[in-house]
Amino acid sequence: MAIPSLHRSAHGSVLRLCLVVGLSGALFGGPLAASAQDWDTPEIELPAIPKLGAGLPKGALVFHGNYCGPGSRGAGLPPIDALDRACMHHDACSPPAGQGMPSCACNDQLEREASLVAHTPRVRSDLRSTAELVAVGAKVMACEP
Repeated sequence: MAIPSLHRSAHGSVLRLCLVVGLSGALFGGPLAASAQDWDTPEIELPAIPKLGAGLPKGALVFHGNYCGPGSRGAGLPPIDALDRACMHHDACSPPAGQGMPSCACNDQLEREASLVAHTPRVRSDLRSTAELVAVGAKVMACEP
């Protein structure tokens, strides 16, 4: 007796599918796939993208020391540790903000220096974690070949 019950259930599913397809054709003037192909892609106006850090105090986006992050807290400030020194070196070989991308060699240098900090056992674990984040980020940053 279970087989006829399954059969009726499958029959009901097929019937519902036919009903949905038939109604969609009636509502939309044809098969669903054909009407979907006739739709024009809507024009989408993108909002203006604000400049990164616009209106923020100098160094507000720096997340470690004086140099790690977009911008710096001020040229001439000493780096607070080896990771901050690596970020300072990256800032020195990068063009000023808004004037192009750093070279891939510059990003590679940041990745090497930050990785060295991340894999130095005598460095605090929180600093090693931050250095690993910087090293991984340096690998995916856009750059000029």
